[in-house]
Amino acid sequence: MTPTPAAPAPAAPAPMASALVVAGAVMLGSSAVLVALSQANASTAAFHRCFLAALVLLPLALVEVRRRGRPRAAMLGLAAGGGVFLGLDFMMWAQSVLDTGAAVSTLLISTQVFVFPGLLWLLHRDRPSRQFVLALPVMLAGLVLAAGVLGADPFAVDPLRGGVLGVLAGVCYGVYLYGNHRCRAVDGRFIAVPVAVATSTAALTVLVLGSAAGTLSVIPAAESVGWLVALAVFGQVLPWLLLSAAATGVRPEVSASLMLLQPASALLLGVVLAGEQPTFAQLAGMALVALSVWWVSGGRRLAQRWSARRG
Repeated sequence: MTPTPAAPAPAAPAPMASALVVAGAVMLGSSAVLVALSQANASTAAFHRCFLAALVLLPLALVEVRRRGRPRAAMLGLAAGGGVFLGLDFMMWAQSVLDTGAAVSTLLISTQVFVFPGLLWLLHRDRPSRQFVLALPVMLAGLVLAAGVLGADPFAVDPLRGGVLGVLAGVCYGVYLYGNHRCRAVDGRFIAVPVAVATSTAALTVLVLGSAAGTLSVIPAAESVGWLVALAVFGQVLPWLLLSAAATGVRPEVSASLMLLQPASALLLGVVLAGEQPTFAQLAGMALVALSVWWVSGGRRLAQRWSARRG
């Protein structure tokens, strides 16, 4: 197959790209509840989330390669490296879900909001916007409150362990988001290929670590299968295809901020489906996070334009 020269990623219109990020973030927010409902342990949930998703993504990736030519090696390397961090993220985060609950664990991984733009700033001199810098303290305050510092969910199993693992998972998540963003920048012809490579690498990472620890069940319990399939589809395949498509159409700090909508989705589903009971302080923290997202993503400017038109 003759290599095809790499082309820059086609930039989607900003409103459309932002809508794709929002849709992906809301779907990812369902992951925590699906992990809890599956009743699988952390390694088993993380492995099947990636393995089952890879079964769908790899055929899509092959179709892309046939249509668009051979991917650049640099892009494949970035995707594989990001997949290692994604596997570590999923393992630690799944345990955090079991320890702290869906909403809190999903908010804890939101430390990616600092890691992802920070890596772009450090490595590529891509400075975040002034709105993002100003919103960071409010985001941090919201994260602290929602993490249960002033009172955690009374049904949380191990808030301390879950809190530490959730933050570490967020760091790994931020590294993966950086890799996913750079994949589209390096070779913008592909959407499914980098997601498929990263997901497959994540599955292999979890397989090795989970097997070494003796915690992985390659054949899950029958009652877990349906939830694990849903986790693979709504927690990996669909959201990451959407986020890969939107990668170059949204500023990194805006994308990272919009991803904080995951906890709101997780909170709602956790209350409705899993019977979780967040405290008032946690709800207040999520409100601060939502306000920060609105500010960074340009909500203030949109409101001013709408007000001007009404006037």
